[in-house]
Amino acid sequence: MDNLRDGSSERESDGRGTQAREEAGHTQTEAAECILVSVRTWQDYEQGRRKMPPGLWEYYCLQTAFPNEMDKLITRWRHRA
Repeated sequence: MDNLRDGSSERESDGRGTQAREEAGHTQTEAAECILVSVRTWQDYEQGRRKMPPGLWEYYCLQTAFPNEMDKLITRWRHRA
């Protein structure tokens, strides 16, 4: 999980995302679903063919580190809107 928590937005875009994803216990499909992208897009991020936007990487880190809390925050946010 160190790769997920070090705050680096470069982890995913430089092709090292596989390690971070595996440390989180996710398949490529699960990781893609976490950030609402296609599996192909996630694969492109892992292989360094595309650069993941820093905000998206941060979102993945939050989803991975605190999935239940993220669900609660999203639910609260939706009720405010």
